[in-house]
Amino acid sequence: MTWNRWKAELVVLVALLGLWAGACVPHRPVPLEARFPRAGTLHGQLVLRHCGRPMADSLVWLGYAEAGTILDLVPWVESPVTRFLKDPEVLQQVHSVDSLHLSWYRDTLRGYFYLAAETTRVILGNRQTLTVPREAYPVRLPVPARPGVYPVWVQTVQIWRWEGPAVPTSEVRVEAQRRWVLAVPISPDSVDTVIQGFRVGSYDRGPDSTWSLFLRAHRWIYRQPVPLVPVRTAAEESLQVSPHFLLGEFLCHEPTSHPRFLYLEPSLLRKLEVALRLGHLADFVIMSGYRTPWYNAKLGNGRFSMHTYGRAADVYVDLDGDGAMDDLNHDGRVDVRDAQWLALLFERVEQETGLVGGIGVYDWKPETHRTPFVHTDVRGFKARWGPWP
Repeated sequence: MTWNRWKAELVVLVALLGLWAGACVPHRPVPLEARFPRAGTLHGQLVLRHCGRPMADSLVWLGYAEAGTILDLVPWVESPVTRFLKDPEVLQQVHSVDSLHLSWYRDTLRGYFYLAAETTRVILGNRQTLTVPREAYPVRLPVPARPGVYPVWVQTVQIWRWEGPAVPTSEVRVEAQRRWVLAVPISPDSVDTVIQGFRVGSYDRGPDSTWSLFLRAHRWIYRQPVPLVPVRTAAEESLQVSPHFLLGEFLCHEPTSHPRFLYLEPSLLRKLEVALRLGHLADFVIMSGYRTPWYNAKLGNGRFSMHTYGRAADVYVDLDGDGAMDDLNHDGRVDVRDAQWLALLFERVEQETGLVGGIGVYDWKPETHRTPFVHTDVRGFKARWGPWP
C-alpha cells in the first residue's frame, strides 16, 4: 500500500469517527423561554386517569365504576406546557418524562410540577366530598354504594416549575376543571327480565357451540355482562357525557317512565365526536342508541344487535330541523348518497382512531317516512352492509 493511499484511508477513517462522535453528543435543548410562559396563570384541560386509562378527557365525559369502590384518579392538565413536552423535537431530547417529573440531558434542565396549596377539589353530586391535600396523590374518590349516574365536578391547581443553568428558575400556575358523569351500574347478577318495573328482556350470552364461525370468532362480546345503569330523573337525562351529546339521547325509546336503564360504551362517544370534528359537522341526531333486548326484539332485529350492548348508534345530520338527512354531498338533493357520504366519514374515523366496528347504510323508507341514516358501532371488528358507496 502506497503512503498516499494510506493517508487517504486514514483521513476517511478520522472523518467517520468524527461524524459518529458528533451523533453521540446530545443537541442543546430548545430554550424554554421561547415556548413556556415565564410567569402568571394558565388555564388547561383536565384529564382524569384511573389505572392508566382516561375516565374523563376532552372528548369523553362518562366513566364507569363499581358501587362502593375507590377510584384513584390521576389529574393531568393538558396545557401549552404539556403540548410543548409532546413536541417530537423535544421528546428526542428528554431523558425521562412522566406526569410528575421531566429530566433533560446532562442536567441542562430539570422541570417538574406539583399540586398547589389549593390542591384538588371534587364535588360528587351536590355535595363536596373531599379536598385533596398537597401531599396526597393521586385523588382518592369514593364511589357511591347506590347505583345511578352522578355529576362530578373536579378542579385542580398545579404549579409547573423548571430550573437549570441555561434557563432562569420560573414557575407557572396552571388551573383546570372538568365536569363529568360517573355511572355506577347495578350488579350484573341482578339483571333479569324486569328490573324495578323496567322491562329489559334477557341477554343471550351465546353457548359454547355457536351457530356460525362469525359468532364463534367474536363471542367474547356477547358473553360480557352488560353493566346497566339506572337513570331516575329527567335532570339526569340532561347530563352531558361529551361535548355534543346528552345521556338521554342514548336511552331506549321504551319505556319512558323512570327509572330507565341503559349502558353507553364510552368509545362510541369518542367515535361520534371524532366524526363531527373530521367532517366539520355541528351535530348528529341520535335516532337510536341503547336498546333493551325486549325492545330490540319488538322491532324485529337480531338478538346480537350492538344496540343491546350499548355499542351502537343510528345517526343522521339535520341542521335545518326538517326531520330528514341534510344534503351532505351538496348535489342539490337528499337521498341515500348523503348517507353514503356519512358512512365514508365513519370509515375514515376508524382508520384514524382504530375504533373499528360496523357501518350500515340505510335508504329512505317511504311507508314510515324514515330518513336515510347510518348505523355505526364499536364492536371491535369490521362489518359493512347496506347500499355501500
